[in-house]
Amino acid sequence: MKNRDTSQSLNQKMLLYFLVSIFFMQTALAGIVPNEPIWKALRKNFSLRVDQSLQLETQKQIRWHRRHPHAVKDMTENAQLYLAYVYNETQKRSLPAEIALIPFIESNYNPFARSIKGASGLWQIMPDMASAHGLEINKDRDERRNVIAATETALNHLQYLKKRLHGRWDYAIAAYNAGEGRVRQAILASKRTQGKTPWTKFLPAETRKYLPKIFALKAIIERPNHYGVSLPSIDNENYFTQTPLRRSYAFQQISETCKINSDLVHRLNPEWKGHILTQERKYMILPKDQAFSCKKKLQRTPIFTN
Repeated sequence: MKNRDTSQSLNQKMLLYFLVSIFFMQTALAGIVPNEPIWKALRKNFSLRVDQSLQLETQKQIRWHRRHPHAVKDMTENAQLYLAYVYNETQKRSLPAEIALIPFIESNYNPFARSIKGASGLWQIMPDMASAHGLEINKDRDERRNVIAATETALNHLQYLKKRLHGRWDYAIAAYNAGEGRVRQAILASKRTQGKTPWTKFLPAETRKYLPKIFALKAIIERPNHYGVSLPSIDNENYFTQTPLRRSYAFQQISETCKINSDLVHRLNPEWKGHILTQERKYMILPKDQAFSCKKKLQRTPIFTN
């Protein structure tokens, strides 16, 4: 009997070891290392090179940041809730880590950001793009501000653009800003000069600075001390998780019941225009380490009535 128990215990340990090994193998293959600093993870997986025609503007952007170190500080502090999620989604798709820097340029990693042209969210998605990808915009919520839905939409769109534009990420990223048509026109215009004038010179003024801004931020993340910039401590681990939403809750109700700051609840659920999460969305987003206990507490609370 003792030998059987020993054998069973050994088998259980071997199974546990096997499952843990599989987990770490999968996360390593995806470029995800639990509890690794996000900046280290980004550095390891940066893979894009700066086009020669963009070098001068990239250096100009770096000099601007050296004169305004608070700008990187503000952007990176905004990103603390969302950057690990966005980065890990890029790695699941084997995308360059530079893609995770795009929301810094688009919105300062602010999901509530809105442009005068009508773009909204971390990824500054326009209404027509939202409609094409099935994101809802109505009086109660704007899914462009939902970090999970918007990130999926943006990454899908970027991969589509890369496929359409000769498999080049620099073309795809420029097209994310200027549109596929304008990038195609720039490529053709460059070809008409036999490549003597780089394609980037034919882009709109804003887009000519777009890639350099990304590459400048990349350079600063690679060597923050050299550029006199302090990056906040952020683990390469998703801060939040989705939790089933079985009925409506007010933000304040969630905050008081779960002892979570109401501003944090709102920042994790930015798609809602008011202060009530309705069952229409099917799930809410909560801090990962509090989601399970919060869900249990909310199940025991009275139904919210407006």
